Amino acid sequence: MNAAESTVVHCPACGRDCAGDARFCFCGVDLRAAPQPPLIGVRGWLLFFCIQIAILAPPLTLLNVSRELLDLVRLDALLSRVGAMILLDSASRLTLAAIGVVAGVSLWLRRQGAVAFVRVYLLAYLGVYLLLIALPYVCALPAEVRGRVAAIYFQRAAIAIPSTIVWSLYFRTSRRVRDTYAAAAGPSH
Repeated sequence: MNAAESTVVHCPACGRDCAGDARFCFCGVDLRAAPQPPLIGVRGWLLFFCIQIAILAPPLTLLNVSRELLDLVRLDALLSRVGAMILLDSASRLTLAAIGVVAGVSLWLRRQGAVAFVRVYLLAYLGVYLLLIALPYVCALPAEVRGRVAAIYFQRAAIAIPSTIVWSLYFRTSRRVRDTYAAAAGPSH
């Protein structure tokens, strides 16, 4: 086996890994054309993601949770079934926001393992929003309220599903992500 056969070339168009001796990618791009310079650095969509989960989402989550908890106290419903549901919901969303800060800062600082951590975060984010759909049933809310509350949780999950898919695909296929975090890992031995 020669050195070209054991290496991997990344297609500049689709990001697919191809054999080092391949002339064309499956998408038809000439792999022997002048190579593209690496896209290294937290910029573009990667920067947007970091800002979104590390800077924008946490205070918005805290604001919404605070508002909901104040409403519960004002209505003297903190110890009710609705109160239990809101407390579980709030704890879940605050936990996701805290994990999001860690994920965003890890990406921003180009820490080793940051992309893997973000992938776990995205799965947890999706999982939590899917599980929250069951919360009105788990907390045994009255039937006349349960369906309406479950619909609100379903709407949240309906937003979480496509956003998780889009960001997961981005982190899987982005040349910037690959170049930035390969450079952060340093040379492999």
